[in-house]
Amino acid sequence: MNKIIQNLTFFELAEFYENYIKFLIFKLFLYKMNIKFNSKTKIIKK
Repeated sequence: MNKIIQNLTFFELAEFYENYIKFLIFKLFLYKMNIKFNSKTKIIKK
């Protein structure tokens, strides 16, 4: 019984980490897009 609970929590953790990693990649993507956008706007301001 204990092993089943441990396995369930392991899979829940795996799912959580997978979603977390996808979130981090998405944030990184937005961050890079933001840098490109800012560099373009800075050039326009000058």
